Amino acid sequence: MKLDLLDGTILNVRGRANDHYSDLELKFSEICCTILGEDTIDITTDLMELGADSLSIMEICQEIEELYSIEIPLEDVTAANTVELLAALIKNKLK
Repeated sequence: MKLDLLDGTILNVRGRANDHYSDLELKFSEICCTILGEDTIDITTDLMELGADSLSIMEICQEIEELYSIEIPLEDVTAANTVELLAALIKNKLK
């Protein structure tokens, strides 16, 4: 699925054969790609395999915390190591 961002960037989101993604998955794909400097992300791929390190994981946490006004322990993000799992984690916290 191609996602057109406000800055004109086109983000390619992959991971599902039917190309159906939740709003959280799309937003986190955008956050992760921006922080990691990527234009393509597979929501089922480990963030470390996509090039994330401890600093970028902290940046991802900060972005999500600011966006949704919630606290996310760094350990939770490293345990939910894909965009798909991270979206599920945040969805549960927002309930």
